Amino acid sequence: MKHAKCSQCGQAREDQELNGVDPLADSAEEKYQHAYCRHIADCNSAEAEEQISDLADDLAGETAPCKTSQNTRPIWVVRLHRDRKINGKRQTESETKIVRASTKQKALITAKNNCYMGGKIYGTARLAHPTLDLGCIHISKLESHWEQMRNQIRK
Repeated sequence: MKHAKCSQCGQAREDQELNGVDPLADSAEEKYQHAYCRHIADCNSAEAEEQISDLADDLAGETAPCKTSQNTRPIWVVRLHRDRKINGKRQTESETKIVRASTKQKALITAKNNCYMGGKIYGTARLAHPTLDLGCIHISKLESHWEQMRNQIRK
């Protein structure tokens, strides 16, 4: 039974199908407050579409053959959060970054270093797309590739 929901698209999910679940939260509402679909192609939210668009923009300049180690590093979608108390109420600011890094930990560090939120930041990282691990992909192929993957998942 699926008892959790993606905070972005609202789809019912199992805990293992979500990133950003807070296991130490006091209530179920707080536990899933920042949870989102683990696979970006599964999420039907406007934010997921925006991330795909941002990814396409980030890759737009990478049309040369993959010869450098920078082009062959996986692409990560990193979501950063900062909690603040305003008038006694906890509020969270979020920011999404798309970075290239060899590991999940390096992706988080890179994203935090390029973030202007300040204060104590926590975050989660996920691979942008499994096939992008194999190297870079030409921008002209990216949009049709995403659409094919979305159609396969929805079947």
